[in-house]
Amino acid sequence: MSVVFRLAVRDGLLDVNPCAGGEMLHVGTRVDTIWSSPQVGAFLAQYKFAYMHMPLLIGLWTGQREGDVLRLKWSQYDGQMLKLNQRKGRRRGKQGQASTVVIPVAEPFKAALDAELAARKAAKVSPLKIEDQAICLTSEGEAWQEGRKGYTGVIHMFSEARKAAGIDGVGFGDLRGAAVARLALAGCTVPEICAITGHSHEDANRILQAHYLHRDPQIAWNAIRKLEAYQVRLAIA
Repeated sequence: MSVVFRLAVRDGLLDVNPCAGGEMLHVGTRVDTIWSSPQVGAFLAQYKFAYMHMPLLIGLWTGQREGDVLRLKWSQYDGQMLKLNQRKGRRRGKQGQASTVVIPVAEPFKAALDAELAARKAAKVSPLKIEDQAICLTSEGEAWQEGRKGYTGVIHMFSEARKAAGIDGVGFGDLRGAAVARLALAGCTVPEICAITGHSHEDANRILQAHYLHRDPQIAWNAIRKLEAYQVRLAIA
């Protein structure tokens, strides 16, 4: 309504916007919407939906949005790094981050990518050169088609795979935040996290503080381990 009234003011139909300055009414939290290791394992165990494994792994290990995940091609993977251009470099009212993100590929993720690449080369199911093929394919072995409202069918099929694995309460959209949380739990700083996911520092902090790391006990243990190591260094010195 505020947008409608703002346009009316702009066009001279109203003198003031009666909805200006209103605060957000929704105060929900996503504290519990983090993909756990057992959930990831259960999802990957569903071989009926094996074609959905790669979107999950890419989302989990890179923290990228759905569209950026599904647009990835093999030409953007050099065996060590993934190089991608984020479609949404800007948000309204905020200065966007650089559109290009270069992400080192962790060993478990690299093993999955290399296995998929080898299988794709052996199958030769597409007339396209390997480097021109999308990394993520549908069950028919085709690239996901992007429409006006996003990629057709991917959320539905991801949901079907999740339900088949007995997983509830998390979805594709939670992989981006889960990646932030996993990096933080591993001891990464906010700048390190942003270098992977492409978040702004403000957004990464907001995710960590308001939603995903709400007094997580693992964070406290990480802090104590660092304190212990510091005390050992002091004693040696």
